[in-house]
Amino acid sequence: HLTPPEVYADRPEGAPADGPGWHVRVVPNRFPAVSLESPLPEDFVCKPGFGCYPVQDPPPSEASLFESFPGFGAHEVVVECPDANTAFHELSPGQLTRVLSAYRHRVAAYRHDERFRYVQVFKNVGHKAGASVLHPHSQIVALPFAPHRISLKQGIAEEFQRSTGRDLYQAVAREELAAGERLLAQEGPWLAFCPYASAFAYEVMILPLPDFPDETHPLTDLADFTDECLQSLATLLHRVLHALSETGHLEEFNLAMYQSAWPDHNGSPTFRLRWHLSVLPRVSGIAGLELSTGMFINTTPPEAAAKELRAILGSHQRPSPAAASGH
Repeated sequence: HLTPPEVYADRPEGAPADGPGWHVRVVPNRFPAVSLESPLPEDFVCKPGFGCYPVQDPPPSEASLFESFPGFGAHEVVVECPDANTAFHELSPGQLTRVLSAYRHRVAAYRHDERFRYVQVFKNVGHKAGASVLHPHSQIVALPFAPHRISLKQGIAEEFQRSTGRDLYQAVAREELAAGERLLAQEGPWLAFCPYASAFAYEVMILPLPDFPDETHPLTDLADFTDECLQSLATLLHRVLHALSETGHLEEFNLAMYQSAWPDHNGSPTFRLRWHLSVLPRVSGIAGLELSTGMFINTTPPEAAAKELRAILGSHQRPSPAAASGH
């Protein structure tokens, strides 16, 4: 009764909204970072380095150095299972599929709302990772512009494509497959590995395999993922999380999903960033060097982390992706 009314729920057909019996629920955040109640100018532009401003305002060269923009957006909480004491890595592959399906539903909902250009799905676990509540949950923030880091990632990938004729993330996947020393596992169209020069100890990235699927169905937007794609992703994520848990480095972590921003208000096309996911264990804190320079000290090379995780993965029996019972 203290929870805001749900905006989405995975529950048996015919069961009443906001009642018991649900598998996954999505509700508005009671303490949102952005709000649908904030004013949104009818027409505005976003410039890299200058933020967002109404088009009738002076151009950035003539405007004040101190610009602001109303905090318009949507902020939701995804309650990942009914049991408040279940850790994320303890969810079955079937329950993880339900969670991913909830993400897909909400991303699709905001993609069809012309006020939004980007949706960020993320998860915080533990004090170091910024978590403020203990129950298993993740968060979704929908924004009317592409955040700076997403614009930067898209710009780097676009420049790589223009200069080499290759997709950056497919090239990364090919190099990791060829090197082998940072690989963890494959499942369906997905590849898990510890990325080169990882910022965090035991950091894991999940990327689409190169050339899978074909280019007529690029994995760039979560809203377009098939059920089979979500099931294989859930299976791989389940295996990775269990392996990380056995290392003792999953007590506190962040999980982030990245995808393309949608075309701007003028309909201008944007470069399609290949969807990917990062699991970022917070083995140590972010200290002065990281904050002041953006350079990260990682005391566990990704090659060493991958070797340890591969050994754990190799000793486990693979779970059935269809297992949907239990949490």
